[in-house]
Amino acid sequence: MSLPSGEACRSRGNRLVFAGTHYRRTGLTMSAAMESSPQPQQRSIELGVSPQYVQAHAWVVHALTGWLSAYYMEDPRFRVLRRFHELETGIEVWVCEHEGDVPMKRLIARLRTDFPPYQIHERITASGEGLRYLVDLP
Repeated sequence: MSLPSGEACRSRGNRLVFAGTHYRRTGLTMSAAMESSPQPQQRSIELGVSPQYVQAHAWVVHALTGWLSAYYMEDPRFRVLRRFHELETGIEVWVCEHEGDVPMKRLIARLRTDFPPYQIHERITASGEGLRYLVDLP
C-alpha cells in the first residue's frame, strides 16, 4: 500500500503506518527522531600483516579474512570495510570499523590461538586518524 507523501502515519492494531516524514506518536518528523537518537561512535582501525609474515605463512591472508568475517558474526558492532594490498610496503591491510569500546586488542589476542606466533606493532595510520596494528614475525 502506498500512501501520499506528507500524509501523517496511521495506527493499525499494534503497528504504525508511515508516510512522508511524519511520526504520529511523538510528533517528531522521522529525520528529527533520527538526529535526536544517540549514535554510537564509529572507530576505524587497520589490521595489517607484514610481507615477511605472509612469506613465512602464506595461508594467513585467506585465514585472516575468514576469521574476521566470523568475528563479525560474534559481534555485529565490528565490521570489515575493505581489504587492500599496499604496493609500497607489501603489507596486506584490512580496514575495520567498530562501535563504542570494542577493544581491538581483545581481537588481536584471540588471534594468538589460531595463528602462528607473531608480534604486534602499533602505529598511527597514514591519515593520522586511527591506529594500525601490524602482525609481524616475532
